[in-house]
Amino acid sequence: MRIFAVILFALLNISLSVAQIPQHKYPRTSVQQSWVEIEQPSVLEVLAKFDLIQAPLTPEQIQKVRQMNPNAIILPFDSMGELRDKVPSEWDTGENYTRTRAFQNVSDNCPVYHGAGSYRGVPFDGRNFQDWKAEVSVSWREKGFDGCYLDLWYNTLPWKSTALSVSEYQQGMIHLAEKMRNLWPQGIFVVNSASSLKHSFALNGFMYEDLPNFVWPFSDIFETIDLWERKGAKPTIIILNQRSFGDEVVEDKNDPEHIVADFWKRGRFAITLSMLWDCTYVMYNLGRGGSPHWASPWWFDEFDVNIGTPLGKYFEISPRVYARKFTNGIVICNASASPVTITADDLGPETYYRFRGGQQPRFNNGARFTSVVLDGYPARGDPNIPMGDGIILVKTPQVVVADIIIDDEGYDPSSYWGKQSSNIGSKFVQEGMLFDPESYGKWADSWRIHGHNTCYYAPPGDGSRYARWIPTVGVPGEYEVFEWHPASYEFAINAPFVIKHAEGETKIKVDQTKNGGQWNSLGVYKFLTGTTGYVELTNKANGVVVADAIKFVYLGGGSNLDTTPPSPPKGVKVKQP
Repeated sequence: MRIFAVILFALLNISLSVAQIPQHKYPRTSVQQSWVEIEQPSVLEVLAKFDLIQAPLTPEQIQKVRQMNPNAIILPFDSMGELRDKVPSEWDTGENYTRTRAFQNVSDNCPVYHGAGSYRGVPFDGRNFQDWKAEVSVSWREKGFDGCYLDLWYNTLPWKSTALSVSEYQQGMIHLAEKMRNLWPQGIFVVNSASSLKHSFALNGFMYEDLPNFVWPFSDIFETIDLWERKGAKPTIIILNQRSFGDEVVEDKNDPEHIVADFWKRGRFAITLSMLWDCTYVMYNLGRGGSPHWASPWWFDEFDVNIGTPLGKYFEISPRVYARKFTNGIVICNASASPVTITADDLGPETYYRFRGGQQPRFNNGARFTSVVLDGYPARGDPNIPMGDGIILVKTPQVVVADIIIDDEGYDPSSYWGKQSSNIGSKFVQEGMLFDPESYGKWADSWRIHGHNTCYYAPPGDGSRYARWIPTVGVPGEYEVFEWHPASYEFAINAPFVIKHAEGETKIKVDQTKNGGQWNSLGVYKFLTGTTGYVELTNKANGVVVADAIKFVYLGGGSNLDTTPPSPPKGVKVKQP
């Protein structure tokens, strides 16, 4: 009986451990934010939509995210490089990790420090850098995190270091990972190696940064992920990070509405590539190469498709064109660096459909699948660094419309990011509104994803000043419309909104002194395909009006809404009185 009890206890422990590993749907999504401010509820809402989150959240913020998404894996954003003047000089290799941080000696030969002092809550005495860093990395457990995300954890040293050889560095990193695992057996440890990582298998996995710019040849991705699926700690997690810009920006003549030609293709490429394995998560960021990573408010229709569970491993349809079958459909990814045509015959006897999506209705049009041209080209002119395209097909028709969020920031104000719109496919316009970045404190809980943005606003007047949020509707139907404004008692109690919809106009007055920092419903309305509908705010009010963000949430009815006027009757004779 005692032996049975011990076995039962062990089985229960195993069951609990397995239950603690979230079973995320496909595609599996990841997001990273190197900073989150205390009063920024919109960022928490954005982060909570993802399966894997890397962000330096407070315990209170973690609790709020878990309320919205109990299955999220939450890791802090940490670094392998410490401030040179904060840790013992005996650990310094003399190499700069960044402009402000040093690269410490991670090797087994790093001296053990004896003396007073501590940093980040961990004493130095009796430890070398490996021991100290391992304890720092597991200390995040006390703050409510599921593990730790560390940037950067190289495969080999990216410079010719005189302090460490490549073998000393790799062996040290392997032992550091093992020490972290021993201190926190159930912790989830993911690192940014930028490119393929082929050691430190005590970790759960790593991130490919700015795919595919740091990965060549491309076949190395497949070899490395297959290796980690065999040898990595479980759950194994590999992040495929894609950026909205490449090294070159080319206007798309076939899609002139979007400034960056390959924005949607790059997104589909990374999403479908990530779905070829069980352990891969897709991350899509604004900008091009390097850090910092900014969380983006973009949520693709593809993220919400009900594709089901995998029916086996990926396979090649043709050279570097991969597919994987799921219970509810199939995923196809072109990584050949050239355009390819896929037909229904290539997929076997099954019947598939394109899902009907709101963001790219010409591509995801809901039709029975016959063929598709998936674009591809060699990034940097090198066919070993392909940039391609992909498609998700379903076995039964689906309508998938991601929420349309239009923020007043419109374009990211930093010139580094170029002209990529934060409001993908939709517009914010204004006339006569004011913008005061020096009064940032007023707008602390405004809807924003980038840092230190303020809102457009206007003093009370005759209504000549206005702001307008114009969605691009890909699927007609009923949408619930929400408004967001920051909290302040100084704002108008009768901010006048007009909703222009398929059945006319509806006027609503909002008390902007209340319910700040949250979505407030303005009602449910029918919208037609295109840009005929909008939400408008004017300054004809008794106080300051604030133009922040508007959200359109699809409720259905798209397939039943008649958007085509009837043809004139033919052959009708009117009887004269």
